[in-house]
Amino acid sequence: MDAKVALGLAFLVTIPALAVMAAGRAGLTNFVRWHRLDLPDEWGAPVTRYLSQARRSRIWGMAAGMVLPLLWLLPQQRIAVDFLAMSAGWLLGGMLAEFRLFRSGAALKPPHPLPRWLRATPAVAAVLTVPVTVLCVLADPGDPIVVAAWGLAALTACAVVAGTVRHVARRPSLQGAPVEVDRAIRDRAAAGLTAFGVLVTVQCLLRQADLLTPRLTGATQDVVTEAGWLWVFGGLLLALSVWWATPPVRRGPVPAVLGLMLVAATAGWVGAGVARDTPPYGPEAVQATARLRLATSQTHQADAAALKMAWADRGWTGGNDIVQLLGRVDLTLPPQRSPDDRHQVFVVDTRTNTTVTVYGQYGAGWDGYLYELADRYPWLSALRPGGTTHEQPMAVDATTEDPASITFSNDFGRASAPQLSDLAVVLVFTGPQQQIYWATRVPIALT
Repeated sequence: MDAKVALGLAFLVTIPALAVMAAGRAGLTNFVRWHRLDLPDEWGAPVTRYLSQARRSRIWGMAAGMVLPLLWLLPQQRIAVDFLAMSAGWLLGGMLAEFRLFRSGAALKPPHPLPRWLRATPAVAAVLTVPVTVLCVLADPGDPIVVAAWGLAALTACAVVAGTVRHVARRPSLQGAPVEVDRAIRDRAAAGLTAFGVLVTVQCLLRQADLLTPRLTGATQDVVTEAGWLWVFGGLLLALSVWWATPPVRRGPVPAVLGLMLVAATAGWVGAGVARDTPPYGPEAVQATARLRLATSQTHQADAAALKMAWADRGWTGGNDIVQLLGRVDLTLPPQRSPDDRHQVFVVDTRTNTTVTVYGQYGAGWDGYLYELADRYPWLSALRPGGTTHEQPMAVDATTEDPASITFSNDFGRASAPQLSDLAVVLVFTGPQQQIYWATRVPIALT
């Protein structure tokens, strides 16, 4: 099952269930049992009224978060459920309920002592949001302003939660309610607001990852995607653990431990992916050199022998109007080379800034991710789709029999054949997870 579909199902099941917990007589019973209260019957009515009004405000906020994006998408003939908007609507509804239901009365002095971990949660979420946003912007997401905007949205959610929780600790008491009941109401409200603040913050950061992932390559792209799935479920679990830790239940360490585990797992996993994308060696380590020859019907056999290309010496069939490009790239393979890494060669005609279709002993091929070379190396603009190259480029790999050399050939019409000095031989070093470690122009020995 797709991770986001699973999150949607979990969201649709969990959130209404939590909302129903605060409804009517059943909600009051759950509230009393959860907080271990001995609530006389005469105090049941004001508590039920508060729980119902707060629940109603949250549900309306969540409904608005579902409907408003639909109204925006319908003119585009699209339908989607935005779980971030629904979570934010629930959070805003809860905030409005706390400020609206307690507009009059004397502020509580001293403030209600909420658990320290609960008061610190919005600040911790904000502290984590800042470096994550900075890293996403520095990773060249394509649209850094949008990424920064999602980071600002996460910080805004943290600020809203912190301000509302502070208000909950200081607002007037529920009229006529015993002290222990009033404290339980404050604890419940603060935990619910903080839980949804965590959920909104996590979803904002996931939007940043969604923008960044298509710009990544290799193992880094894979691990960032996997880390996103981790936070899809981990963020929901973290929010629920905050809610379930409502006093008097002493579960404060649970959200802290879970949060630390999620952060540590993400940092380690993404760090391992970045390490796998780090080149084991640079182009200077292979000391690549290229030799090229333009063979005719008279010189073909000797040229193929000089370049040790026995596979290319299969008889001349091109006639006098054809010249054949024969090429050989010799490499010095470093000892740290992995057998899963690949060295590939392709050729560019600098006269027209187009690629030359070359073939090796076992043919040639082209991996789509190699088009990214045009973005990383401006001098390889010939690879840009829709550019000057109209045919698909071809690259030749080193063979397993001789991994330290790459040989290739191509036929030209004599009238259109380039000079050897017009050709650029490019060596690309790639990894097993579509990592493009580097590309370099190989020096050519003209013979």
